[in-house]
Amino acid sequence: MSKVLSLMNKTFYSNKEIFLGELINNASNALDKIQVEKLIDENILDDGMIIRLVPHKGNKTLSIIDTGIGMSKADLAYSLGVGFYSTYLVAHKVIVTSKHNDHDQYIWESQSSGSFIVTKDTNAQQPSSGTNITLFLKDNQLEYLEETTIKNLVVKNCQHISHPIYLWNTKEHWQLINFCINGIICIYSHVGETMYLWNPTNNEFKVIPPSPFEPLQYGIPLDRKCQGFGYDSVKDDYKVIKHVSLNDAFTMEDFYDPKYATIVEMYSLRRNSWKKLEHDIDLPVCYDDIDKFYFEGMCHWLGYPYELEEAYLVSFDLSNEMMMN
Repeated sequence: MSKVLSLMNKTFYSNKEIFLGELINNASNALDKIQVEKLIDENILDDGMIIRLVPHKGNKTLSIIDTGIGMSKADLAYSLGVGFYSTYLVAHKVIVTSKHNDHDQYIWESQSSGSFIVTKDTNAQQPSSGTNITLFLKDNQLEYLEETTIKNLVVKNCQHISHPIYLWNTKEHWQLINFCINGIICIYSHVGETMYLWNPTNNEFKVIPPSPFEPLQYGIPLDRKCQGFGYDSVKDDYKVIKHVSLNDAFTMEDFYDPKYATIVEMYSLRRNSWKKLEHDIDLPVCYDDIDKFYFEGMCHWLGYPYELEEAYLVSFDLSNEMMMN
């Protein structure tokens, strides 16, 4: 391990940022493996195929968490891989907590000196598999706790990752940061309510135009929620689904006037325009990015109809533009 760390410092000293791509790639591989295992054994537990990034400025730590296949005690001792040790380019200490479905949960801990210990986690409560890697960053590497830095590195180095990557931001909620289909990334900025499509391969950047259907002319606060982004293979088109409604905190006398009705609209990259979608007024709305995904021409989200606590699964076919729940 000491030799590996020495080689890392000599070879990658000027490119410390590689550590995050290496860890996310490892997490993605772990998710791929648990997917294969579930095809063989449907009793295997999982908490969803996702990767979480959790920066904590107070503790000067950055955690990379996956719900993949996990590692055994032997894996932690002998099979972490060279890429993993790139963490010591930015961290002075690393703790790995991992649970494999067929093994107990173990904790691997090491500092940059090269020695490590592996112990059984006697306080383990998580029954399903997964790995949590926590980096204790050096004082001169705290830039990797900044949201902008993390987002830029994910966009730059992880466009090939098909699993959702979520960032815990300063507003204390999860934010999807790799909404990526076929290498095209959909980015939604809450600042200015702007949406973008970006192709990192050729660096083509498309600002999605504002919708002509939203009642902006009335000066009313609106809630805009992206319900899905996907690829229509029939028409070779990328489409975005958005739900627009009046802000719940806003009150006025003619609140129920038809001109203020909820809008469900779809943007087409091929046409570079928006269109309204026919829908039930009680269409379930997705409030959490973790509850939506795209698969084989269909956008799916778990939503809640207005004033109802029961969740419904909504599926939208991007080709025929039909919605089912």
